[in-house]
Parts: sequence; C-alpha cells; structure tokens
Amino acid sequence: VKLSISIGGITVQFSEIVKITLVFFMAAKLTEKDPIPFRDVVITTIVAAAHVVILVLSTDLGTALVFFIAYIVVIYVATDRAVYPLAGLLGGSHHFLPRIL
Repeated sequence: VKLSISIGGITVQFSEIVKITLVFFMAAKLTEKDPIPFRDVVITTIVAAAHVVILVLSTDLGTALVFFIAYIVVIYVATDRAVYPLAGLLGGSHHFLPRIL
C-alpha cells in the first residue's frame, strides 16, 4: 500500500514529494563549493538516508534503490573522493539486501 494524500481531487504519493525534495537538496548542498566541507557531506548523507528510509517504508523499493545509487554517484562526483561512496555502499547495502532477498 502506497501512502498518499488527496487535496482538491488531486492525489499525490509521498514518495513523489520525497523524490523531488531529495534532488533539490543534494543539488543545493553540494554545488559551488570547492572543496566540499565534510560537514556538508554528513548533512547530505543524513538527509538522503532519511529520504531513502521513507521510500523503503512506503514500499517503493525500486525508487529507493535508484535514489540510493543516485546519492552514491552524486557524492562521488561532488567530492571526487572514493571513500564517501564506498562508505555509503557499505552502510546502505545492509538495509536493502534483507528487504530484497
């Protein structure tokens, strides 16, 4: 069952709101700074993890996985440091694998 809200005859799924806000947040937080401060990486990671958890809880596992991978790619492109995406893969994969398998 997907979580949704209806306002004025228009039904919107929460996962759609999550998708849009995550993209805007990552773009705003990780652009035009060279180098990206570690604090910004941590904040972005926490916010991205919260968004992905919302998607997983709303049983939108496919989208959650796509956003998780997009987050990994964005972090690597923004920071050019392989340690961040590797840590994300190690930290996030143990949440996805039990739900998928």
